[in-house]
Amino acid sequence: MIIILLLAGLTFGPLIKGEKKIKALMVVNKIKSSIRPRIVNGKPVFDIKVSMQATLPQLSTSLHKQKLEQQAAQEINNQIRDTYLTGLDKDIDVYGLSAKLYRSMPKEWQELSTKGQLKLGQSSIGIITVKVNLISGGISKMK
Repeated sequence: MIIILLLAGLTFGPLIKGEKKIKALMVVNKIKSSIRPRIVNGKPVFDIKVSMQATLPQLSTSLHKQKLEQQAAQEINNQIRDTYLTGLDKDIDVYGLSAKLYRSMPKEWQELSTKGQLKLGQSSIGIITVKVNLISGGISKMK
C-alpha cells in the first residue's frame, strides 16, 4: 500500500508497505501535471499526465529502483482515479475538468453543458499516465 500525505508544504509519500511492515517512504517534489480534454463519441474524456521526483529517506528492505517507481506510479494512478470517483459521488469536479474543457474547447463545452454545468461520469477520465523519477536518498540500499 502506498499513501500520499501533504504536510506543511512537503509531500510525503508514497508509503510502500509489505504485508505488515513498511518497506519504503518517499518524499515527492517537483510535481507537474497536465490535463488534456478530448471528445470521444460526443462525450468529454480527459487524459491526465503527472510526473514527479522522489527521494527515499526510508528504505527497510532491498528493492529494485524500477519496481519502487512502478509501485509508486501505480498507487498514485489509483489514488487519482479514486479521488475523482469520490468527488463524482458527491457531485464535485475535484480536478476542474469542466474548466479545462471550457478553456481549451469552448464551443464543445457550450454544446455539452447544461445550465453552465458539464455532466461528468465514470468514463470521463481516460488515460492516466504517472511518471515517478527516484533520484536519491536511500538509493544505496537498492539493487
